[in-house]
Amino acid sequence: MTQPSHIFVVGSGRAGTTLVREILNKSEDVAICGETRFLNDGPFRRGFQHKFAGAGDMSTDAGARRVVDYIYHDLRDGAFWGWVKENVAQEQFLHRLLASDRTDRSLLDLAMEAYADGKAVRGEKTPAHIYSLPTLIEWFPDAKFIHMMRCLLYT
Repeated sequence: MTQPSHIFVVGSGRAGTTLVREILNKSEDVAICGETRFLNDGPFRRGFQHKFAGAGDMSTDAGARRVVDYIYHDLRDGAFWGWVKENVAQEQFLHRLLASDRTDRSLLDLAMEAYADGKAVRGEKTPAHIYSLPTLIEWFPDAKFIHMMRCLLYT
């Protein structure tokens, strides 16, 4: 089996997605970051992609700077994006964003790549991204998806 470029853990909340992430992260080759909530923050709630778009148009240098400034100075929620602020220098993140194609896909991938720190397979776990599978499949065609479901047993 060919090694995927990315792994995404999606599905129901409280279904074991964190445990699966922790197990995958035991591998020398895999780094799955926590919930980016980039595309969705629930079935009817937009994710950080919407907030970043409101901060600036990444296709321009000034817009890309505004998005990075927003992440590093104005963003108040989002544990994963807080991890980015604490672990990646702002100028380094900006430089890497400016060198990319400046799409939403590249912003998400840049954050996952920073977390992966050189590991071959990167990914993330946001259960609500189950609502955005078509976008993730389009953006990352070589990715693998783990769909977690919560089953309740009644006796």
